[in-house]
Amino acid sequence: MPTNSTDYTVHQGIQICIDAGNGTGVVCPGVIVRAYLEDASKGSNEIAAMVSGLCLVWVLGWVAVGRYTVEDGYIEGKRGAESNKAWGQRVATSVLIFLVEFPQLAAVCFTDSMESTYSGKMSTLKSYLHYWLLDLTSSRELTFFILLTLTAILTIILYTPILIGLTSPTRYTSFTASLSLPTVHTLEWLRDLYLHLLPLPAFVNFIYPFFCTHYASAPLGLDEHPTMVGYPAIPCWGTDHQIRMILSAIFFLIYYAGCLGTTIIPVMVKKTNDLQMHGRYTAITIQLKLWLAIMYCGLGRGHKWWHIFTTLPALAAFGICGITIRPCLVERINFHRAGVHIAATWICIANIYSGGMDDPTANTPFRMAVLGTSALAVIASVRYYLIPETKVFPPIPCENGLYEGGVSLGTLLRHGYGTQRWEDKAEYVGTWWLGTITGKGVLRLANMMYYEG
Repeated sequence: MPTNSTDYTVHQGIQICIDAGNGTGVVCPGVIVRAYLEDASKGSNEIAAMVSGLCLVWVLGWVAVGRYTVEDGYIEGKRGAESNKAWGQRVATSVLIFLVEFPQLAAVCFTDSMESTYSGKMSTLKSYLHYWLLDLTSSRELTFFILLTLTAILTIILYTPILIGLTSPTRYTSFTASLSLPTVHTLEWLRDLYLHLLPLPAFVNFIYPFFCTHYASAPLGLDEHPTMVGYPAIPCWGTDHQIRMILSAIFFLIYYAGCLGTTIIPVMVKKTNDLQMHGRYTAITIQLKLWLAIMYCGLGRGHKWWHIFTTLPALAAFGICGITIRPCLVERINFHRAGVHIAATWICIANIYSGGMDDPTANTPFRMAVLGTSALAVIASVRYYLIPETKVFPPIPCENGLYEGGVSLGTLLRHGYGTQRWEDKAEYVGTWWLGTITGKGVLRLANMMYYEG
């Protein structure tokens, strides 16, 4: 039987033993059994049915996004290069984008169906990234119930003001006025967790129970008995599987509707935090993350090319939407998100190269991923610090006056072409280099004299 077929995935040493009482498989630490072979072709019809059903829910989500999301979303106020929030909150927002959102998006490119093509370094990278996706084989059941509890609690907390606002606008006004500033900041962080950091891990863990693992050769006589994906000791469609699948379906629908609801209900749109995302953009990212989760869980275990070529367009769409919509009032945040999405797309391309080489001894795909991401970081740094940001911003207070024009996003210094007006009516129109006048421009003084360089 060929082990390099795209329909088969080889696994080494799964830890299982036999319960002598009833003959069922249970997890037993320290009992290492022989390698086994998954056969994805056996469950193709089942996978197609589950993926189709989940995609139908996904399509209905797009209907809600197109029909109910408002055009301006969370955008209220003027755009700027930097936020008016405290330094710690600004930095934390950017750090979470790089340290949480990026590894989550990169992780969905690495699946078991590609494992046989990975070098040791690529396999290590896969294991590390899957921690951020909360795809934890060793503690999957605990993770599952933690996510069930967390999503339920957050839904209740975030929908309390929504329900108050929908039932009584007057009561909502008095309710929001009674909230202290720390409480408002806490709600903003919880909403960021709910809408941006939690969706992909939650979707993956909630969708896993919809799929089964079919074997071509397996320990314990499981060859003809499929098991629940991620739970090799739980027979497929048994009582335990059905309970988990029902729980997953209920909490998945609640959380999915909750994510879309917090982006389409107007009462959640009226926020003053300029770090929040555009409502329609947020709804689109929820949709793209659900798509990634469906493809990762449904196709990632035995259909590597189907998985990778349905993942790549979604990752590219993240970057395109971020660049075109400019979802945040703060351009620095927009820049960070776009960079993360482009880097995740590159990681996906490196996975395609790894699958094409099909050589676990070659480190070229790993080098391609690391060096390519590093090169993107260098290019982004040059763009961030040295190439002027020419988007239209409100005038910036500077040198006892106002400046309007290009800036360096990294330093927030005047950079490129711009106009500086002082309180004494003097004006300079010309170019700047990191806060210093280059002399290529016109300086008009209050006494009507001017100098041209």
